[in-house]
Amino acid sequence: MLRRIVVLVVSVAAALAAWPGAAAGHGSASLTIHSDGLGSVWVTATWTDGHPIAVPMAAALSATSRAGTRIGPAPLRSAHDGAGTLTFDQRLTPGEWAIVADLASPAIGHCEASIQVADRGSAPPGASQIRCAPSDQPVNDDARETTMSTSKGSGWPVALAVGLGLLVAAGAGLAIIRRRRALP
Repeated sequence: MLRRIVVLVVSVAAALAAWPGAAAGHGSASLTIHSDGLGSVWVTATWTDGHPIAVPMAAALSATSRAGTRIGPAPLRSAHDGAGTLTFDQRLTPGEWAIVADLASPAIGHCEASIQVADRGSAPPGASQIRCAPSDQPVNDDARETTMSTSKGSGWPVALAVGLGLLVAAGAGLAIIRRRRALP
């Protein structure tokens, strides 16, 4: 009986170890640069399948005005909104700006856009959003593990149920062994 329990535990552990990470199904990252036309800039990061990147990210943004003013690279801060939003803490001054956003983790992403910031008192050009093509770089292994535990639609509920089932089976097996040893 104990041998069967050990075989069962080892088999399920091997299956769980081979379980593909949820990020593996997502592919690489795609960035979108957003502007409100008044100087605020933010970036959204999504997997190429359209799901937002909802794990910790490392990203930076650089902005260069047509007049030659350069800001950054400055780190982008996660909005923790579950939508993959990264915010730029500075407000750009009026004029035309070339924006470059780079995502380093959990996947590689790059986006460049030209935005217009209105002068105070004039009508803003309106909000803009520029979506860039995804990078060809693969998702790193750390992101796969983190995403497996946090993303919607991943297999972690099944893995959790299997793990709990193993614990119950092991406990039942130990109870049976103890009863058999206790009987004369």
